[in-house]
Amino acid sequence: MVMNPDPSASELLIKYSLEPEIYSISSLEQFATIASKHGLIGYPVHIKIDTGMHRLGFMPEDVDDLTKGIKNLECIRVVSVFSHLAASDDPGLDHFSHHQVEVFLIAVKQIQDAIGYTFLRHILNSSGIARFPQYQFEMVRPGIGMYGVGHFEGLDLKIAGRFKTRISQIKTIRAGEPVGYGCADVSENERNIAILPVGYADGLNRKLGNRNGNMYIKGSRVPIIGNVCMDMCMVDITGLNIETGDEAEIFGDKISINEIAEKCQTIPYEILTSIPRRVKRVFFRE
Repeated sequence: MVMNPDPSASELLIKYSLEPEIYSISSLEQFATIASKHGLIGYPVHIKIDTGMHRLGFMPEDVDDLTKGIKNLECIRVVSVFSHLAASDDPGLDHFSHHQVEVFLIAVKQIQDAIGYTFLRHILNSSGIARFPQYQFEMVRPGIGMYGVGHFEGLDLKIAGRFKTRISQIKTIRAGEPVGYGCADVSENERNIAILPVGYADGLNRKLGNRNGNMYIKGSRVPIIGNVCMDMCMVDITGLNIETGDEAEIFGDKISINEIAEKCQTIPYEILTSIPRRVKRVFFRE
C-alpha cells in the first residue's frame, strides 16, 4: 500500500504490483486510465476518507461522486477504505475521535452499497489501537508503537532500535579553553573530552548541544558540550575510564527517544525521521 502516491508514478506502481491510495476524483480517474490502458481487471486500490483530519482524502460530501466513479470501473477493486484519527492520544478530544469514526462508517456504507462487495476498514494508529479497541475493525496501522516508542495504557512496549556511534578521539583540554563553534563551552577546570562522528547532518539535533543532551558511554551518561557540529559532536568524559573506540548510545535502552524529543521540544516521530539515509542501518532478528 503506497500512501500519497505521486500521480506520475502510476506506471511504476503497476509494474511493481504496488497498491495506491486513492484520495480524490482526479487521482481515481488518473490511475483508472493507466490501469485500463494495461487491460487490468480488479487492480487493488485503497480509498482514503477525510473524516476531520483535513489532510488527503475524500470529503464526506464527495463520497457520492466517488461511488458513481468507481462502481462501473472493472479495472480496479477497492480492497480497503480508511481514514486517520487526528487526536486519538488526547482523552480531552475523544468526542472528536468518536465523531470521526461515525463519519467514516457512513462513508464506508455508501461505498459498500454502491460497489456491492466488502473490503477492509481501518482508522486506528498506535494510540488508537490502545484506546479504542472497539474500532479496530479488520485492520489497524501501528506506526510509532512498532518502534517501542510511546506510552500506551495496557501495552508493554520494548524499544526496537538503538542509535549509536563510537569515539573517534579523546583530548585533554586545559582550564579556560573553549570547545566547539562559537567558543560556547568553557570550563574553569581541566577536562577530558571525546569527539564522536555524529552531528546534525546525522539527525543529532543541535538543541542537544551545550549540555542539554547526553550520551551513554560505558555505564555513564555524559553531557554533549558546545554546539553540535554538522558531522561531529563533543562530550565531557572527565574522570571516567573511557577510551577511543568505545561505543556511545545516542538513544536506545539507556536514553529514550521520548527524553530526546522533550529536550528538543518536538515529538519522537521527528527524532526518528530526522535520521538520514547516510546513517547505516543494521537489522537483527532475535
